[in-house]
Parts: sequence; structure tokens; C-alpha cells
Amino acid sequence: DARTLAFEAGRKWGARVNVISAGPMASRAASAIGRIGDMIEHAKARAPLPEAITAEAVRHLQALLRINTTNPPGDELAAAEYLAGVLRAEGFEPLILEAQPGRGNCVARLRGDGSARPLLLYSHLDVVPAEPGYWTHPPFGGDVADGYVWGRGALDMKSMVIMELMTMLLLKRTRPHLRRDVILAATADEEIDSDAGAEWLVKTHPELVRAEYGISEFGGQTMHMEGKR
Repeated sequence: DARTLAFEAGRKWGARVNVISAGPMASRAASAIGRIGDMIEHAKARAPLPEAITAEAVRHLQALLRINTTNPPGDELAAAEYLAGVLRAEGFEPLILEAQPGRGNCVARLRGDGSARPLLLYSHLDVVPAEPGYWTHPPFGGDVADGYVWGRGALDMKSMVIMELMTMLLLKRTRPHLRRDVILAATADEEIDSDAGAEWLVKTHPELVRAEYGISEFGGQTMHMEGKR
């Protein structure tokens, strides 16, 4: 029955599944889990090893951290061009849009079948100022030490930029069936007022970023206090 199907799917694909009751809703849940599981199996068959994905993500994060996008003044164009270069190499056709000279925004789209409205992965490329004298590692060095990647923007929010970049790359490589377009928007000017970034994109190029859902920054992060995490 639907309950059994759901739990079998959970065991097969490592999902944690709670089915409250049998019936139409449970049947739909089981069906959805099955489709997700099929996509996971499809991706596993085509994707590179997790270690290779991690190394690739770290390499891109280091490169992005080494591009100084302190806002003010921002100068995010070099970071946007870096992302665009990675995306072009994978067959995307990214757009670089400048609200002002040097204030670069990168937008790319992976097409689905159009049966659902797009999903937007959005982030910002600028960072707040950093005083090197207060840093254990250079703020724009992208050093890897003690199991961490160090740099201004490693948390806010170039790490998220790279998570979303890798999502686009892996979707492109594994080619699961997508009902909706997936849009990447890495923007300028979040740390000040977004006049050259997300707000400007929405006002001047809404067709590029219009979506049903959006995913962006996290709501918390690891803190170390008295030797505890």
C-alpha cells in the first residue's frame, strides 16, 4: 500500500519518511518520494565522486574569495565574470549586467519543460570591509586551514554563491527532468542598498529573475564559545 511504498522508498534512497495515514495523500507522498528517488539514482549514475565535487567547490570558493569585492565601492564585475566563465565552460549562456560601471551582476538559466514556474537561486557578490590586522589569515587569501576556507565573504555570502553555482553545474551535467527553469542570479550591492544589484535587476530586468520560489542566504551559522560549537 501507500504506507509501505513510502517506507520502502525511504529505505532505498536514504530519506527520512513519516507517513501519518494511508489514503490519497499518502499515495501522492509515496509517488513524489519515488520520483525524487529516481532523480537521485539518475544523478548518482552521472555525477562525479563527492570528493571531486567538494574539491571543485573549494577551488571556486577560493577563487571568488581572492577577488576583492569590498562594498563600498563594490567592483563586483570581476567576480561576476569569473562565474560567467565557469558557466560558459559548461554550456550555459550567462548574462553580465552592469547597473553602473564595474557593478556586475551574473544571471544564468537552466531550462525545464515549463510546466511549473521558475526557481531562483540568488546571492550577492559584495562583502563588507575587512581589516587584515585583525585576521588570522589574509581576508582575501582564500586559505584552507584547520578544515576551513578563510576569507572575507566565506560566510556572507560567497560560500552560498558557490553552492548555487555547483547546483547549476551538477544539474547541467546530470540532466534530470526539470519541470521548472532554474535561475542563478549572483548580484552586486547587497551590503549597501541593492541599487546596483537585486533591486535594480527586479526593476529593470524582471523577466530575467521572475520566479515562483527563491532560495538565498541561511538564517544561522556555527559559533564557537568556550571551546564548544
